[in-house]
Amino acid sequence: MTSEADGHGGIDERSFRFFCDVLSLVDTIEVSPKTTRLVEQLVDAAGSIGANREEAARKQKLLLEFG
Repeated sequence: MTSEADGHGGIDERSFRFFCDVLSLVDTIEVSPKTTRLVEQLVDAAGSIGANREEAARKQKLLLEFG
């Protein structure tokens, strides 16, 4: 059984594409003392979407098994 998250255009695919788009965007930003930390935060936040999704899926699976 394939969930919507795994399917074409699902949340996992869209969050990965978003992360890739953010990486492309930050390549266009001029490096300066004002932008360096902001770029780091943006990349970290965009990348954490996938990690948060995986953690939520694991917890949901545990709840279904033991809940």
